[in-house]
Order: sequence, then structure tokens, then C-alpha cells
Amino acid sequence: MDHAADGHSALVKNLQIHSWFDQDRIAEAILGGEPYFLPSLTWYDRHAHPLVLRELLDWADDDDKLARAAAGFRSALVTALADDDAWAVYDILWSYFVVIGDDGDRLPLDFDEIGRWLDQLETRTIPDGDEIAGVRRNVRDRIPTTQNTAWDRHELPGRFMFLPREFRHGDQYKILITAPDHITYLEGDVEVHIPADLDAPTIRLHRDICFTKPFERAATEAERDVIMSRVQQMLRSLGKQLDTSD
Repeated sequence: MDHAADGHSALVKNLQIHSWFDQDRIAEAILGGEPYFLPSLTWYDRHAHPLVLRELLDWADDDDKLARAAAGFRSALVTALADDDAWAVYDILWSYFVVIGDDGDRLPLDFDEIGRWLDQLETRTIPDGDEIAGVRRNVRDRIPTTQNTAWDRHELPGRFMFLPREFRHGDQYKILITAPDHITYLEGDVEVHIPADLDAPTIRLHRDICFTKPFERAATEAERDVIMSRVQQMLRSLGKQLDTSD
């Protein structure tokens, strides 16, 4: 193997990437459309996001370049989000977190804003498959949900059939699952309706829950937090039972 040739090739490639940044083609370089596509060492049909982001951080060596790098990164995400390209969104974000390691936030990015973007994306689309599920979980560990949805951390099996079922937490409270679009929470004389997406690759519970008994009203934020926590714990337990029922 000619290591000198490999080193020369890498240097030329890195200089090419930096020239894109100098021309403010940062978003294009991150997204990897032609002529900015660079094949990953692992998957030749995928863009090498980690390489581009590593070079971007090396290039951004002053305040002006840091601001330009952050603007380009943000623009790349906005473009992928507008296309509902969840694969690109999660891969770009996770590649960034891998590259920065434990160095903290290397670019001046607003992750509260990005979290809201992810919430909106996830109400529209999310591809199926174990690979993207793993990448999405890694990203969500760094950017938790902030708005209308509360994603689970347990992955109920896809074979879960939505037949009428009741699941109790002792004699204190229980949930009823009779359809894929909601869960009913029951505690004494209290009944709560929780909108949900239960037939997607990943379970999602919506936070706009309301009491239906003893009278109709929206839940307060504190009540939502308690009920959502309990329901998520029960779903985790239900998922474990299904996992061991084969």
C-alpha cells in the first residue's frame, strides 16, 4: 500500500472541502449532493458526513468562520427538514455529535430550536428500520423532545396487535388500549384520554391530553407530566412482557 499516495489523496480531498467552505458552500458540502458527494469509507453510496463535519470544525478557526459554519450547518438541516429527509437529518446530527466527542458544543447552534424542528419532523414522517431507529435514539438522547410529542425509550415490538387490552399497575391505576390512535388512563373515578400513534415503527404519545371524567377539561402541565410518566412506564413493562411471550 502506498501510504504517501493515500496521504496526498487525503490532503487534496481536505483542501477541496475547505475550498467549498471558503466559497460558503457549507450547506451543500454537508448535504453531499453533486458535485459535493464524498463516499463514506463504510458505505460508498452514502455521503461522508463525519469527514465533512470534522473538516468544518478544523476550518472554523476564528469567530467569523464559526458563525459561517453554524449558519451553513443550520441551512443544511433546514433543507433536509423541508424535504422530510429524516435519514439525512439524523445522520448529520449524530455525525456532528460523534465528531465533537466530549468537547461540548463546538458550533454556536440553538439545540432548543433544532429540538422543535425534530418534533415537527416526527409528526410528519419517520422511516422504518433498526438502523435509523438507533441513530434517532442517539440523537434524541442529546436533543430530547421539547414540544408536542413524548417519544418512548423502549420500542414496543412491531407485532403488537391493537386488540382490546387492559394493563394495571396494582390497584392504583390502569391503561386501556382499544385502538391505535389513543390510550385511556384510569385512576379511581378519573378517566384521561391520551392521543397516541401506536401503529408506527416507534410509539409516540401526544401531550395534549385531557380528562374525560368526572368532567371534561385539559390536563395541567404538572398532571400531564405525572400521567405521561406512568403510562410510559407501563408501556415499557408491556413491551417486556411481549418480548418474552414468543
